[in-house]
Amino acid sequence: MAGLFLSQKGTFYWIGAYSGLGGIQMKYDYLITFRSITYAQRGQMALSTAGIDVHLRRTPRELSSRGCGYCLMVGQEDARRATEVLQQQNIAYGKVYRRTERGLEERSL
Repeated sequence: MAGLFLSQKGTFYWIGAYSGLGGIQMKYDYLITFRSITYAQRGQMALSTAGIDVHLRRTPRELSSRGCGYCLMVGQEDARRATEVLQQQNIAYGKVYRRTERGLEERSL
């Protein structure tokens, strides 16, 4: 889903494909997937409490085989710390993806 949204800190960011944007780096370029909204919400709360700027949304269809997944989006500078916080809080998550000019690529952090 492309478009503008308002982050928790009151700044507008663009979420969308790179085409036509000239390779502009997006604010939230890492996606951490979850199997349920409950775990995604727990993760969002834990990351927000840790001072990480995070955005909750539905997992893109190309990544969700069941169509019911959710993901947290974080910036590159927070990605590794975000997974560490989730592990410390025992919040189960799926895979981590990074947005690139070629699309979404799975990453291990």
